[in-house]
Amino acid sequence: MLQDFKKDKKKIVIVLVAVVVAIVGSFLLLRNGPDSVPVEPQIEITGEMRIEGVVLDIDTSQMAVDGDGIATIQTSDGQDVTILVPAGERLCNSDTEAFHKLKLGDQVEVFGRFTDKKATLCESPEHYLRLIGDEPIDNSTS
Repeated sequence: MLQDFKKDKKKIVIVLVAVVVAIVGSFLLLRNGPDSVPVEPQIEITGEMRIEGVVLDIDTSQMAVDGDGIATIQTSDGQDVTILVPAGERLCNSDTEAFHKLKLGDQVEVFGRFTDKKATLCESPEHYLRLIGDEPIDNSTS
């Protein structure tokens, strides 16, 4: 009987060790799960560049009081980028006409100078915001 107890005790210890290892392993897998998987680095959105994305938000409320119109777009790699259109856009060097046609979900292309994922479309006649599929407007003849 004493031998049976020792055999059972040994089995109990083995089972407990296996359970502890399974619990610790599960915890480590969950803690280091999908969030810890390395992802491709996002493109740095800074400097003069062209980007494409989907319109997530449009805010024209501040344009009536001399503020910027704001469009938020999301690039294909998931970055949110802010496009600012100055209220005094008639004095702007670039094409901002498309801003007033934007709808949520539109695919757009933006060419401008970006700083910290923001661009103001007014620095150069070459800068633009346009709906993908629309032809760029030639401002050189006006």
